[in-house]
Amino acid sequence: MSVTTSPLAPTAPGKSLNDPFAGPRGERPRMRVVFASGSTVPTPPLTAAQQELVAAQTDLASRNPSLTVPPAQTPAPVTGCSAMTITSTNNYSGDTFNASLAPARSATGPGSFEWWCAQDKVTVLLQMGWVGAGADESQVAWITMLTGIVDHVSSDPIQGTVDIDGRDLTALLRDSERTVNVTNQTTSEVATAIATSVGLTPVVTATTTQAGKSAHGDYGQAGLKGGNRAGNNWDALVELARQDGFDLFVQGNELHYQPPAAMDSPPWVVSCVLDPATRVPKSNAINLTMNRKLFLASGVQVSVRSFHSQTAELATAQAGSSDANARQYSVVRPNLTNAQAQTLAQRYVDELMRHERTITGSAPGDLVLTPRVMMSLAGTRTPADQSYYPLTITRTIDSRGFVMQFLANNRSREAQALADSQGTAASAPSPGRFEQGTKPAFIPEAGAIPTTTG
Repeated sequence: MSVTTSPLAPTAPGKSLNDPFAGPRGERPRMRVVFASGSTVPTPPLTAAQQELVAAQTDLASRNPSLTVPPAQTPAPVTGCSAMTITSTNNYSGDTFNASLAPARSATGPGSFEWWCAQDKVTVLLQMGWVGAGADESQVAWITMLTGIVDHVSSDPIQGTVDIDGRDLTALLRDSERTVNVTNQTTSEVATAIATSVGLTPVVTATTTQAGKSAHGDYGQAGLKGGNRAGNNWDALVELARQDGFDLFVQGNELHYQPPAAMDSPPWVVSCVLDPATRVPKSNAINLTMNRKLFLASGVQVSVRSFHSQTAELATAQAGSSDANARQYSVVRPNLTNAQAQTLAQRYVDELMRHERTITGSAPGDLVLTPRVMMSLAGTRTPADQSYYPLTITRTIDSRGFVMQFLANNRSREAQALADSQGTAASAPSPGRFEQGTKPAFIPEAGAIPTTTG
């Protein structure tokens, strides 16, 4: 059973609580699709006004790996982009995109209607940005949001439109079978080899976990041996990343295999405060829904069993709630020690309990929030006011404006307090810690470009 509540009243058709079209100084959102290879045109240096816009959007870039500013030379953009949607994720699944194009009917060559209909493979950059109030369209401060491969092209010869959709460069890993030898290799060495084999640049943190069976009969904990259970390179990397407790994502042409970033920086705050006089909620969100899965309220208990092929010993471990009503889960993994089994059990408890509370909603778009920037809900005066881990962020720019949708989750404060009292604190940053002694980075107003406050 789950409970769904919304602190915001429904809005009338055609009317929203916030204006998704422009920033507080009249900035206008813009988008474009750029070919990742081909002819290039020089990009002039940013003006002072552009630099201010970029700074407002990328102040958190040091902890926001999905934001990159294009280099001085960028490929020529595709003309006629009328709508764009980019979905960013944080759950081992990669990012996706779609865009609507209306090439000029007189256009020829790359980017024309006929050109799109004839292509077998296209790699593109998707960029978003802001142009200042009253500024010329050539002064847009562009930020590359995604480098991806087009999977599908839909063309309409009557309307002269082209719709494209695709994935980021995790597609290179998903579409290739695992052929890398894992014998006597650590998980980080395998990740490096896989990235290199498909043309990605590895950004990999060194590990000591063995990925496969050695020549001396020592089986790796990750179990990638012989007839490997993971059929493609991405599935193999996900299996290794789960074993190491690592984050795994592709940024541009880089494969990142590394420990999760410490989310101890100020969060992106969703504010929803009830006006005491009018009893009407005031929020920086357009809509907001809070959910709680009650079957997780009593916690979960995870049991791990592992048979070691070399020592012929059975390792067992348990983690989670001791409540009699706690949900029971069993996990079987090869070649773990008791200590490794205990670590794995606690990791699964943390993953499962994160689904206890979720928030979903939409807000005027910005270029700061990503799945690796912590979120926080504040002002509802309910137990849902706490911090959350973003799962998906979907940005859309079209004729209706610039809007982003979000989905985030975490265990409740009550569940965290119970875990702390039982000495089973989560291995990841725990909920609610950001509200205690840490100043929020920004609480965006309607249509605002967030800026740091300290």
